[in-house]
Amino acid sequence: MLLRLGLGSIDSMKYIFIHAVAAVIFLYLATAVFGIVHLKEGANIIFLAAVWAVLNGIIKPVLNLITLPVRFITLGLASILLNIVVIFLFAHFTGVFVDLTFLKAFVLAALNALVLGSLNILL
Repeated sequence: MLLRLGLGSIDSMKYIFIHAVAAVIFLYLATAVFGIVHLKEGANIIFLAAVWAVLNGIIKPVLNLITLPVRFITLGLASILLNIVVIFLFAHFTGVFVDLTFLKAFVLAALNALVLGSLNILL
């Protein structure tokens, strides 16, 4: 998907919009509704959503391309681990998660897949 995006095209604007909205919804659900993640004080949700959108919209497709043979061999199960790796990258870059374990990262990866899938269907 990343390779077919042209600068300024409708598809790229939709792609950026979906990932930006998904980032805000994902962070809101993870913190306020489900209480899985406790953010440190002073964490700006808009900045965090921008970092999450960049990781999820640019870095993750590149990692998907790199790990394609592994995902093919494992019949797609490696994509779950890739989502968890992206969540740990987000936690490392921003430093906002107080206590992030592998189980919480797994739940967050499932929540992220649910949010992104729902937005892709709706929009």
